[in-house]
Amino acid sequence: RVGGRLCHADLPPNVSHPCILPKKHPVVDLLIDHVHVKHLHAGAQLTLSLLSQQVWILSARSVVRSRIFRCLTCFKNRPKNNAPLMGDLPKARITPSRAFLSTGMDYGGPFSLKVHNLRSVRIIKAYICIFVCMVTKAVHIEVVTDLSTEAFLGSLTRFVSRRGLCTDLYSDCGTNFVGAKNALHKILTADQRKVQDFAADRSIRFHFNPPAAPHQGGIWESAIKSAKHHLKRVMGLHILTLSQFMTLTSQVEAMLNSRPLTALSSDPSDLLPLTPGHFLIGSPLVSVPEENLLDVPTNRLSHWQLVQALHQRIWKRWQREYLQTRQQRLKWSTPSRNLQPGDLVLVHQDTPALLAPCTGH
Repeated sequence: RVGGRLCHADLPPNVSHPCILPKKHPVVDLLIDHVHVKHLHAGAQLTLSLLSQQVWILSARSVVRSRIFRCLTCFKNRPKNNAPLMGDLPKARITPSRAFLSTGMDYGGPFSLKVHNLRSVRIIKAYICIFVCMVTKAVHIEVVTDLSTEAFLGSLTRFVSRRGLCTDLYSDCGTNFVGAKNALHKILTADQRKVQDFAADRSIRFHFNPPAAPHQGGIWESAIKSAKHHLKRVMGLHILTLSQFMTLTSQVEAMLNSRPLTALSSDPSDLLPLTPGHFLIGSPLVSVPEENLLDVPTNRLSHWQLVQALHQRIWKRWQREYLQTRQQRLKWSTPSRNLQPGDLVLVHQDTPALLAPCTGH
């Protein structure tokens, strides 16, 4: 038994001087399993605390954690996905091109809006259709009032009319759609012929991610998250009208296009940070207006070659400052063994039955 310094404590003898047990013994394993299951599959800290009131196990913490790790019920309720090494960036993300030539698209919402400000208020639902440039991360937001095919094609028409035709349009597709995402999948599949005709007339190629793979569309998922971040904090519990909501989404779009692509420098002599607005209008969308040069003589203005050189300099900064930050793998950086035929796995489902996960080979 443990000698210790609690001989004068007002405790039972088996508590002040518990029995010493080795760390590797079948009886110890059975005792840990019994306490773990009896107390509703308690964690390592609680199981260790309960055991210390009865026995003293050598290297107790490591032994308890090892036994709980082998608990089949706990393992099934805390499965870990097999994360392979993060893949390389696709060519559309790292090839310099005109803004929105390769575009990612996603839906967000719904948002509750009013039709007008009159006394008899009718609440409608609206959604945001967000378009993200795959190269510059520039954002374009369109507001749609329903999830029909006509509304989607209308938002796409307004987008290409303002930003120019895109050659490739990327989007999610599959069981990972929830809410507006599910509706977008329904739009693109239910009336697929009309969407294909629209895309064929404008030479737009649609690319869909595999089902249940939202990580492949992280660039537009991040844009949806950022847009909702501003919208929810500004709107709060207020219900805006449709025109007010469209104005607010335009302001959010300007804010997103003014975010720096690279880290800010504390040196006041450094250049302005590179933003998506530089690729749209030559400067951030919320920057101070430039000086009026209409009254300046023509011979004092810069030549057109200088303008072209400045434009090329922006892309050089993009390649030197931004593109190099995409080099490292921030997660999934460890190579792991790929699944092989015959491996026993737990199949991840959207609504798995409680304590009855689906297994397969």
